[in-house]
Amino acid sequence: MRTFSWSGYKWITQERWGNIHPDKTVSWYDETAVELAYSSVIECDQLILKTHKNPQYFKELEVESPIGVGLVSCKTKFSYGYYEIEAKLPTAPSLWPAFWTWAWESWPPEVDIFEAYSNKRGSYFNWNIDNF
Repeated sequence: MRTFSWSGYKWITQERWGNIHPDKTVSWYDETAVELAYSSVIECDQLILKTHKNPQYFKELEVESPIGVGLVSCKTKFSYGYYEIEAKLPTAPSLWPAFWTWAWESWPPEVDIFEAYSNKRGSYFNWNIDNF
């Protein structure tokens, strides 16, 4: 797990509870799939999250997860207010870019701002589960 500062907040490169979901082991949260792009020496203006083949064996689950995905979680609790994101969705087959807020003490734990599913041809239109 990598910890870094971005936009004035502390972030980690995995979920707060770990770097693989025990029921969804096809991918894991890979810190090497998170890239910070700097336009100056001190200011990071882009956060780039990637997906790549990077098999990792998880002994506690006795499973090898083949796909490393970029994910960041903020360690700072936010309050009510106005939040804005500017995002460029990737173009490739079978992707699932998403932007969520995450609750600290309630269920369900997430509020989806957006989720986008691309099909086998990389399109975000006419999505169908049979395409995967």
